[in-house]
Amino acid sequence: MAGKAVELKPATQNLLDQVNALYPQGSVFLDFTGDQVGYVRHDQARQTSLAGGLVITLTDLTNPDYTASHELLHLLMLLRGFPQIFFQLSLGDDQLDEQMMIMATDLYNVAMHQVIVAEQREHGLIDEQTEQQYLAGIHATLTDEQTGDDDERTLRLLTLLDAIVFFGDHLDQVRADLTTRYPVALPRPNNYMRMFLPRHRNHHLRSGGKW
Repeated sequence: MAGKAVELKPATQNLLDQVNALYPQGSVFLDFTGDQVGYVRHDQARQTSLAGGLVITLTDLTNPDYTASHELLHLLMLLRGFPQIFFQLSLGDDQLDEQMMIMATDLYNVAMHQVIVAEQREHGLIDEQTEQQYLAGIHATLTDEQTGDDDERTLRLLTLLDAIVFFGDHLDQVRADLTTRYPVALPRPNNYMRMFLPRHRNHHLRSGGKW
């Protein structure tokens, strides 16, 4: 690849090797570009299909191991048969259809992230520094909550749902920050996740602790 040279942790490299062992249409490559904004978000990578396979380009290098492993685990889950999301119904309004597809995809990703985050933590790819970078990503995505209605309600809910999945048992370490910034929104995803999380937290991608 033509991007920057980045040395990945063995766990990330092993994951790339596992994905390549399963990928049916050539090879999967990692490409590294961009700078370091100081936070991690899920929009810091893109995929490009080529004749010889697939290129995953990291567009920010704040935490290459976290971002690369996140993208590779999404791909690995699909290669191993994790249910995919399809859109075969219409509300009769293109704009509403688009909004519903975006929301459904975000909720689907929250479900996938329960497995992905567990795998990353098990293999040492999320640590305290990663958690601070993720929290900074929330701050970069959302403005502080204001009294009354605003245009960020849906984004705030989905972002905090994902944050609860990401932090898991470590949520208390950032709860004061999130409660101060999002006092109305934070309890809502908390209530949803109490019902949802126990059904999924034991799902794994591997056997014997390996990918």
